[in-house]
Amino acid sequence: VLAAESWEIATAYNSYTRLVINACSVAVFTLFLTLLSWKIMLVAFAGSALISVVTRLFTGRARELGAAVKKTHEYLGMQMLMTIQGMRTIRAYGQEEAHQELFTHNSYEAREVTNDLVKLSAWIGPVTEVDAGAGGGLRGPQYDMRSAVFRETADGALSGKAGAR
Repeated sequence: VLAAESWEIATAYNSYTRLVINACSVAVFTLFLTLLSWKIMLVAFAGSALISVVTRLFTGRARELGAAVKKTHEYLGMQMLMTIQGMRTIRAYGQEEAHQELFTHNSYEAREVTNDLVKLSAWIGPVTEVDAGAGGGLRGPQYDMRSAVFRETADGALSGKAGAR
């Protein structure tokens, strides 16, 4: 328990520090853009806000698909475990075909949901690259589809979870 709490404190401190640093960066860049040209500043903020909205739309759908992938794979794993544990009973009652059909159906569902997630991931990558190239001043954390963990994108700081980049 103590080790887990220590990591949570360190992660919270890291998040707070990143928040303060990013807020200062936004303030400094806003000031310089205002001094350079208020028109450029308005275009930059409008573009960043638009990209942020598009990113949030995609990541909302990605979270839904991620939950669906987790659910289908969890169910598939549970079914495989039950089948392996009850193999003698299944054979004794001649239920092999029914279990095979159920497994085939669940495998198909898992594949379809995973493919949908991969397709959406292909769209998210370019959008977040545009956002990062535009400064990304108005967006927060990004959901990484390949490793299915939250990570902070502005500087690539670790979030403290396995698989974070």
